[in-house]
Amino acid sequence: MTTGDALAKALTGVESVIDATTGPSPEQEPATKLFTAVARNLQAAGERAGVRRIVVVSIIGVDECTAGYMAAKAAHERAMLSGPLPARILRVAQFHEFVAQLMEWGKRDGM
Repeated sequence: MTTGDALAKALTGVESVIDATTGPSPEQEPATKLFTAVARNLQAAGERAGVRRIVVVSIIGVDECTAGYMAAKAAHERAMLSGPLPARILRVAQFHEFVAQLMEWGKRDGM
């Protein structure tokens, strides 16, 4: 979805979109680029296709974060809310299967 090439066809006849985008990088810059590209593409293609609303699945507490993946998710929210289609943010708790990955991302100097 970073290019948006297939969105026009995929959104034909769709009334609502649930955006549960996630990214492989915990680093703020690449994650922010991914999330904002997805938001721009979904908003633009959705508007052309007649989509009526977008729901963004996000993370509880992202509005308190200033760095890393969580700050990138906050940028995702802002980008989606600034688009032409009405967007709602649904903040949920992280799923338990991500604990190991989050712990790995949080290591500093191997610890």
